[in-house]
Amino acid sequence: MSKTETVADLTAPSEANTEKLTGAITAAVFWRLVPEWWPLEFTVVTVELTQQVEHGLRRSLDEE
Repeated sequence: MSKTETVADLTAPSEANTEKLTGAITAAVFWRLVPEWWPLEFTVVTVELTQQVEHGLRRSLDEE
């Protein structure tokens, strides 16, 4: 990530930004601190995934 890029720039949905974000995550030194059971891969955010998360969060709030 360059000094002019922000996290918002990296997380904007586009192929190039996905590659930049993946590079930033993979290159980070903090991965050596993560427990072995923690998944090192992530799911690409899609509209469907966002809707599923929103639905789950709303259901959780309704249960309280």
